[in-house]
This record gives sequence, structure tokens and C-alpha cells, in this order.
Amino acid sequence: MQVLHKDFYENKLASASQTRVTMGSARGEIYDATGKPLVQNTVKQVVSFTRSNKMTAADLKDISKKLLTYVTVTSPELTDRQMADYYLADAEVYKKTVEALPKDKRYDSDGNQLSESELYNNAAESITSSQLDYSEDEKKAIYIFSQLNAVENFATGNIQTDPLSDTQVAVIASASKELPGISISTSWDRKVLETSLSSIVGSVSSEKSGLPAEEVDAYLKKGYSLNDRVGTSILKKTIRRSLAREADRQGNPFGQARRHGKCGEYRRR
Repeated sequence: MQVLHKDFYENKLASASQTRVTMGSARGEIYDATGKPLVQNTVKQVVSFTRSNKMTAADLKDISKKLLTYVTVTSPELTDRQMADYYLADAEVYKKTVEALPKDKRYDSDGNQLSESELYNNAAESITSSQLDYSEDEKKAIYIFSQLNAVENFATGNIQTDPLSDTQVAVIASASKELPGISISTSWDRKVLETSLSSIVGSVSSEKSGLPAEEVDAYLKKGYSLNDRVGTSILKKTIRRSLAREADRQGNPFGQARRHGKCGEYRRR
């Protein structure tokens, strides 16, 4: 049998079977002009989650419950919206909640049904505190669910839990079939060294806080994810902007290290 238009079908197969997944990386370490480190990273093992575009809210709810049997979470802080999202993750519950909304919360003034996002927001706002009376264990699952739900399709995000033991790392790594999208990866904590420049180094956002609220739209347009960590003050924020301008001028990847530094010039390794 002879296949005509071989190149066409090869490209078709490649586009159908390949998916681009975005992952965050550690911020570069900062050195002064003499090569002395100002800021370093401390690497740690964490749970990470890669989201498929086929995963539903119900799937995420199931994964969060199962993952909780492998990790520990201490005193999670939750918002009412996070608990409402968890409550509405069940498709049947969501359907009944929307049907119970008053007419003006489901249709506009012309009688047209509101968009799905508007319906969802109205449904979430209609949830009462009595419906969100969760146990402490359920709140831990909600904490994990909200993190899974914040990861965009085809993106990978780290899930905050208590520090993982070697045993937990091994068990989670071996339970990949039971925990779709879950794996073990490395994360990092920022350590500012005691130097004469410590006071001007600045800070980096945490995975929990993610992108600064006042700049979130601008970051998303540049391809960042909601839980990406970025410089938020003083030197670290200045370096980020400087590197972005350098990438624009020279066409280099964002954050690419320079081989040679000059006195007074920021360097990342």
C-alpha cells in the first residue's frame, strides 16, 4: 500500500499527538560585580500538577481527595469562594444551583441566557454559609482542589503541602495511575545572604500569592501563569524589567544569563 501526501499526514500526526506543556523555573541567583552571591536558592521536592484540557472540576475534586491521603496539610486558610468552587465542582449540584437562581440571575433584560461565566459567578454568590459547613479534613481537600483548579490547561504548577518526607516522595511517585497529572518535582525557596546589599535586594512573590494583583493582566499577556513567582520590590523587580527589555532588544530568551558582567551591572546565573 502506498500513502500519498506523506508529509501532510506526518505533520497531521505530529500536531495531533504533541502537546506543549509550560513549566516554571527557579529564578536566577544574584551576584555582585566581584562574583559574590547576594541571593541563592534552596531546592526542595514538592508535589506538582500538570493539567489536561480534558480534566473537569469533578476530576480535580477526586484527585484532591486522593492526594490528601498521601500528603499532610496543616491549618489551610480558605476563602468562601474557594469553598463555593469546591461545592459546585459536582455537575449535578451546579445544575440544581443554577436552576434555583432567580430569573434575573439567569437571563438578561432581553430574555437571553447569561454567559456561562456569569451564570457560574451568580451560582457561586448564591451559596450560603450553611452549605459550606465543611469538616477540617474536607477543608484540607478544598485547599488542594483550589490549587489544582488554579493551574491552566497544559500548564504545570506546584501544589503547596507540608514538607514531604522521602517516603511520601516515593509513594506519590509510584501512584501516578491513581493520581493523574500528579508528579514530584523540585521547587525553591529564596535565601537572601547577609551582605551590605541585603536591604536593597527586595522580595519575590510566593506560589500562594502568585502574580501581584495590580499587575496580573499585564503578566498574563506576557505568558505568565497565575501562580508564577516574580520580583515584587526593589532590586528583584528592577532586574526582571531590565531583563525583559534586554530580551526585547537582542531577541534573547527572557532571563538568559550573560557570560560577562561589568561593574554595576546586574547578573543572573
